[in-house]
Amino acid sequence: MQSSFPLSERHLLPDAFLVIIHYKYRNAEQRFEGTFKQPFIFDNFADAYLRRYPGGSEFPVRVSPQNLADSIPVEGRIVFTRVE
Repeated sequence: MQSSFPLSERHLLPDAFLVIIHYKYRNAEQRFEGTFKQPFIFDNFADAYLRRYPGGSEFPVRVSPQNLADSIPVEGRIVFTRVE
């Protein structure tokens, strides 16, 4: 499953840089959207990650067969981040 049109942004948190990627994908003729958040300690790592997924590129995701609206990046790293 490949998603298209990731929109990327970077935020400065008190002790980290947070990269947020908004993506869209289609499965079984239905359209879905997702958001992936990844924290980085160093800004150059965050910038490098953003360069991997420029706008209009593919952001590969895995989709739950039980619920097509649930997806995670193919990279498989799930990071739970609370942003206030």
